[in-house]
Amino acid sequence: MLPEGGWYQLLIPLAAPLSLRVGALGEVLLPAGWLVYTGSMQRGLVHRLRRHAARRKPLRWHVDYLTSRVPPTHCRVWSLSSAVSECGLHQALLRAGGSEPVRGFGSSDCRCGAHLAHFTARPAPLAEWQPLPALLPGAAAPPESTLGRATGGSPGCLKGE
Repeated sequence: MLPEGGWYQLLIPLAAPLSLRVGALGEVLLPAGWLVYTGSMQRGLVHRLRRHAARRKPLRWHVDYLTSRVPPTHCRVWSLSSAVSECGLHQALLRAGGSEPVRGFGSSDCRCGAHLAHFTARPAPLAEWQPLPALLPGAAAPPESTLGRATGGSPGCLKGE
């Protein structure tokens, strides 16, 4: 069961570099590898994760431009009562070897350089990440053959404690 609100990270594999227009950021080039987007939602976390999983949606936030092209495969979630923060979770990714491929991506409401991290190798064993269908009833499981394709895959999410 997901908390009503909390912090989350989305795992988005890219088999090839991806060029896309991202709102006010303009044209950006995302490198091949593994992207991890860190976000938060005070209330309605399930609704937010469903939005990220959907390919068709109004493009409102930076991450919408990315997830409308390449849906996340997995995710992890922390409740608001956890001793973590959105910025702290992103900073932990950078300490673990991640980089920020696009300055300002997802961090317009804080002082972080971005809330999107890039890794050349998967940042954690896939077994540690929860597929989104396990968290969101009615979501389809990603076929194994599509994990990591820039044009394929299905939504998913990792649950952290």
